[in-house]
Amino acid sequence: MRRLSIIAVILVSLSGFAFADALDVNNLPPIRPALSEVFGPYEQWLAGLKVSPEVQNTVNQYRQQVTLEMDEGEELEVLTSMVIAADPRYAPLFEESVLSQRVYPMADLTALTKAEGTPEWLVNVMNLQAARRLANNGLFDDAAELLKDLKLESSPCPATLLFYQGLVKYQSLDQEAALPILKRLVDMNETPTRYRELAQRMILDLEKLEPKSLDHISRRMGDVAGRLDNGRANEKTVEIEDGIVKDLDEQIKKLEEQLQQMMQKQQSANSQPKPPQGEQAPSRVAGKGHVDRKDVGNGSGWGDLPEKEREKDLQQIQENFPPHYRDIIEQYFKRMSETEN
Repeated sequence: MRRLSIIAVILVSLSGFAFADALDVNNLPPIRPALSEVFGPYEQWLAGLKVSPEVQNTVNQYRQQVTLEMDEGEELEVLTSMVIAADPRYAPLFEESVLSQRVYPMADLTALTKAEGTPEWLVNVMNLQAARRLANNGLFDDAAELLKDLKLESSPCPATLLFYQGLVKYQSLDQEAALPILKRLVDMNETPTRYRELAQRMILDLEKLEPKSLDHISRRMGDVAGRLDNGRANEKTVEIEDGIVKDLDEQIKKLEEQLQQMMQKQQSANSQPKPPQGEQAPSRVAGKGHVDRKDVGNGSGWGDLPEKEREKDLQQIQENFPPHYRDIIEQYFKRMSETEN
């Protein structure tokens, strides 16, 4: 199937039809590599290491676990274990105690993967597996750092790579970046069922999420709380916080404007003269019709209130938020205050 698909792409690219020029190979759904393509490069790398019989025996035991029924994630786990068996320097970087730490030793992993002679497939496998474990521990920024330079065409596990690249973008609510990645994953042949179902849910969620809405703001607050829990009080977190405050200001301003409009309408309605009950308006007006114009624009004096009174009104305005969002906002600013202290 993989060979036929490649041949089809080549034929289309060589044809003289007009639609050939419009074909974007980079946007075609990736195809799951055959087992020989996944483990073949490993076997060549292992042969060059000249490992001991004990290591070779351990590798063979892992290799025997591989079946055609395995999905990509399972293949990646086995391949990682085989790499660690052949090169124990990677072992400390994949211990659960290290992966769950607030600060992952990124430099140690990079020193190994960027060493001279390290094949690209090995860089892809180890960075992808580390990113996968980090994302599962809630360290999405670290995972994103490891994933950003990985190439889909050279990955032995393209569906897994797409899923986690889409996941870290989804977590940061980057709709523009996440949606194309997740849709490409859904269109891929032989995508693991769990990846496809989760990707479809993330797509639906992002498509209905309105930027700067209360839902959008509250979820960014949750992102900030998670970053602070993981010791990420960095420039990225501050940038997100600034954006949250800005969007909250816009929401409060809208409520202020709505309140002023309501007060003006009420004042305008109260100022209109009402004819006495039982009497009808005269059929003809004898006067010239000149009346003093009433300024209702600032009649309430709300904008000129003392600061304490204004804060009181603002508090009442914020109470117009739905209870769920009001609780989130209150908890968020309490958390920010604790962090500053």
